[in-house]
Amino acid sequence: MIVICPLTIGIIGIIDYKSYKIPNAILIGWLGVAVFIDVLNNITPNIIFTKLITGIIVAGSYIPISCFVKASAGDFKLFAVLTYVMGIDDMLATLLITMLISLLPLFSGIKKTPIGFVLYFGYIAFELLRMEGLI
Repeated sequence: MIVICPLTIGIIGIIDYKSYKIPNAILIGWLGVAVFIDVLNNITPNIIFTKLITGIIVAGSYIPISCFVKASAGDFKLFAVLTYVMGIDDMLATLLITMLISLLPLFSGIKKTPIGFVLYFGYIAFELLRMEGLI
């Protein structure tokens, strides 16, 4: 796992909370750094390509969800980058925790929830659960 993950998610969360937009520059930079670190670690291009395709497929699977829930394209791009950085198993567990947390504002009557902001708390909960050995 890449060390910049909590800091990057925190920055994206703050920006998403204030403007309801996830900046592409941060996502592209984060993906570029992740690919560069994989290249430095001598990971083969086939594995990098597979990780990229997996990220695209996971992000694309959320497109039907956008028919039911208001979600922007930035949320899908964020999920794709997170899938590349964290791996599909950790990402899906983090996503499940994040979606459970995002239900709280929905039940209290808030119509729009910044997913990038809620994702930060979901990621922290995931890391705490993994540290305790529950995941």
